[in-house]
Amino acid sequence: MADPEKSKNWVYLPSWPWIALIWVATVLMAVKVMSFNADLVPFRIIDFELTFTTTRANQILTEWDAHPDPEPGCGVRCIAQRSLHWDAAFIPVYVAAIILLVLLLAEKLASRYDDRRKQRWAIVAGNVLAVCVLVAGLCDYIENWQLGALLRTPPGSLPSSGAVRVASWSASFKFTLLGVVSLFCVAVASTTKRARHTSGSAPRRS
Repeated sequence: MADPEKSKNWVYLPSWPWIALIWVATVLMAVKVMSFNADLVPFRIIDFELTFTTTRANQILTEWDAHPDPEPGCGVRCIAQRSLHWDAAFIPVYVAAIILLVLLLAEKLASRYDDRRKQRWAIVAGNVLAVCVLVAGLCDYIENWQLGALLRTPPGSLPSSGAVRVASWSASFKFTLLGVVSLFCVAVASTTKRARHTSGSAPRRS
């Protein structure tokens, strides 16, 4: 283990109050975005994201059109569109929150090594994953753009096959990137905890 007092800050991170504020905003907006699922029946927005075929997309739109309006003058399609608007505002917030977490964990991982090369590789890994989060956010915007186009499909018409494919593959790529980033975060956080536990429970020598 590297001496914490001698460890170098490799990346600039805002103070903890700012990080906490961003994560609080992320959680609050996530709750708001997910609240729309209560009115998206019988299919959720994630079902619409991962249709992959025009037949499946048409089935979802048809079911939504047949369902009673959740609000006066606002059908299920309207609720789905509203959720996309909120999601567009949510994307930069969760991207910032995850990037901060990744960089913080990369810094922590680098501080565990005395070898300068390992320290650099830990920081490089964090920077690469931060870029992955940015790409995931871009994919989310592309996905929402295409989902919005699908929601404007006139009733009785088949959705655009191109829009279906772009939305579904963008969503899949987004989830894959965020999954890889999540694995890194869990791995670094869990190994750090185990190292601390081992260090704290080791018998002292007289």
